Amino acid sequence: MNPENFRPTHNRKRMKNVKHCCNNCHFLNKSPNIDRAGEANLTWNKEDRAKLNVQDHYTASCWRGIWDTRIDQRLNSQFPVLLTRDRRDECFFIEHYPGMSYDAATELHRIRNDNRQLKKSYKYTQIALWIAVAGVVANSAYNVITDIFLMPPCPF
Repeated sequence: MNPENFRPTHNRKRMKNVKHCCNNCHFLNKSPNIDRAGEANLTWNKEDRAKLNVQDHYTASCWRGIWDTRIDQRLNSQFPVLLTRDRRDECFFIEHYPGMSYDAATELHRIRNDNRQLKKSYKYTQIALWIAVAGVVANSAYNVITDIFLMPPCPF
């Protein structure tokens, strides 16, 4: 596959069936145990995700900064729960796509979030339009009814 033409599948049924947890997220990160944070950021491979753990010489974190085991050591004792907890609407979840960079995943998340906001705005605009149409129809009906019943008597 040509990397220039790489485009992850956007199957909505698949996205809805994927549990929104850190273990399925593209931003699940592992870094070598070194003093300087951020020196090397690596995505988890399929085996690490299946085991819900990384090798001892790595520390786990969320690349977007939601949690980091280097900062909060208590997370190590709750690690499997941390990785499998449902985080819908709590973080920057995007489904894991092998081979995609973190920057591309961030951009894809931004685009999806913008589309979600546009859909919500469009829905509210449609609701407001229907309310306005109902108001115009009600006003027209009121005017017609009042004109019929409150017409001055015919002089003939």
